[in-house]
Amino acid sequence: QRFFFGHAATITVMALSPDDLLLATCQEGKNPIIRLWEVASGECVAMLAAHGSDLVCVDFDRVGGQLIAVGKDDKGAGKNFLNLLVMWDVSMVLRGGKAVKLVEQSFEPSLFKVRFAPFEEGRLVSCGDGNINLWRLKRVREKHELRRMMLQLGVHGNQTFLDLAFEGALGSADLLSRKIYASTASGLVYQINYTNQTVDQIYRLHDAAINALVVTDGFCVTGSADRF
Repeated sequence: QRFFFGHAATITVMALSPDDLLLATCQEGKNPIIRLWEVASGECVAMLAAHGSDLVCVDFDRVGGQLIAVGKDDKGAGKNFLNLLVMWDVSMVLRGGKAVKLVEQSFEPSLFKVRFAPFEEGRLVSCGDGNINLWRLKRVREKHELRRMMLQLGVHGNQTFLDLAFEGALGSADLLSRKIYASTASGLVYQINYTNQTVDQIYRLHDAAINALVVTDGFCVTGSADRF
């Protein structure tokens, strides 16, 4: 057992890079700080700050060189803050370099989770209340932008989507094997074809919200508000 010291409030979000070298952790509250830790030494190698409050998700890309975080910005009135997506290049922090902010972009509809898609470089998927969106990181002149494409959910647009998982690998020859899985507040898991952007199957797995979802080869693991 090891302890990483530095946060001054409750830690609510974390992510481990795919190569197990970097750990990202975030604390709750206003102006939340994301700390990047070198796993081997336990040293904090970077501190990132961009959000006003309510940071709900962080995720690394497939090689651990980019980090995205979702929370609220510090603009607006009352509780009507916009969602804020921020992406950093963290590829140099273990070599003494700094994290470089690539994108800072506001987004109005609800957003609970965003993940890097493992199928293509620079592609992400997000989910929220009544929405699943596909994102593409694009370089425009001297800056980066996230371009959004909404998945057409039709009659399924009344669902609240809480978590995301994937099946399929980068460079897979079988494009139809690329799947997105999205869990809902009503206990469902949606299987979505990434290539065709269509709903393939809907599985009733729980009678309450599925808050956590992990998919591996041959297995789907869920954690629900019904305590199962």
